[in-house]
Amino acid sequence: MSTQSRIAAEAQKDPETLEREIDQQRESISSIVHELENKLSPGELLDRALRYAKGNGGEFFGNLGETVKANPVPTLLTALGLTWLMMGQNRSASASGHASLSDQAAGAKRQAQHLKDKAGQLRDELGSNWDSTRQRLSDSSHQAADTLRHQAERARDGVEHMLAEQPLALGAIGIAVGALLGAALPPTRQEDRLLGETSDRLTDKAKALAEEGYAKASEVSQELSREVADRVRQDGRTHSGIQ
Repeated sequence: MSTQSRIAAEAQKDPETLEREIDQQRESISSIVHELENKLSPGELLDRALRYAKGNGGEFFGNLGETVKANPVPTLLTALGLTWLMMGQNRSASASGHASLSDQAAGAKRQAQHLKDKAGQLRDELGSNWDSTRQRLSDSSHQAADTLRHQAERARDGVEHMLAEQPLALGAIGIAVGALLGAALPPTRQEDRLLGETSDRLTDKAKALAEEGYAKASEVSQELSREVADRVRQDGRTHSGIQ
C-alpha cells in the first residue's frame, strides 16, 4: 500500500480508533523491548547455564568416574597435560573471557537501546500522522461550511433580485397557482343548490382561465429561473475571481 493510500485509510478512521491503535502499538513495543532486555541480561544467561548443569551434570560426572576407573594412567597423563596448558594460558584466557562477556553485554545494551529508539521514532511518526489527519479533517469541514454559506447567500441574493425587479410576475404566478388549486377542488352542495348550471359554467371558465394563466406564469417562471441561475453563476465567477 502506498503512503497516500495509507494516509487516506487513516483519515477515514475516527479519533478514538486512532488513539486506541496507537496505545496498542506502544504497549506491544514496550513489551517486546522488556522481554529482550530480560533475555539478554547476564542474570538470565547465568540462570540458563545453571539449569543446564543441574539437568545434565550428573550424567556427565558419572561417565567421567567410570572412565577414570577403567583407564587410570592415560587419564592422569591427560589431566597433567591439561593442567600445564591451562597454567600457561590462564592469564590470557581469563582476560579474553572477560572481554568476550563485556562485548556481549555491551552488544545487548546497544540492541536494547536501538529498539527503544525505533519505538520512539514510531511513536513520533504516528503522532505526526494523527496531527496531520486531524488538521485535514478540520480544514475540510471549514471549507465545506464556507461553500454552503456562499451558495446560500447567492441563492438569497437571486431571490431578492427577482422580488425587486419582477414583483408583478411573482404575483401573477401566485394568483394563477391559487386559481388552479381552487378550480381543482370539488364543488360543495350549497354551490350546486344556489348556482346550478351557472356554477358549472363559471367553474369551467375559471379552470380554463387558470390553466391559461398557469401556462403563462410557467413561462415567466422559467425565464425568471434562468435569469436567477445566470445571475448566481455570474456572482459565483465574480466571487471566485476575487478570491
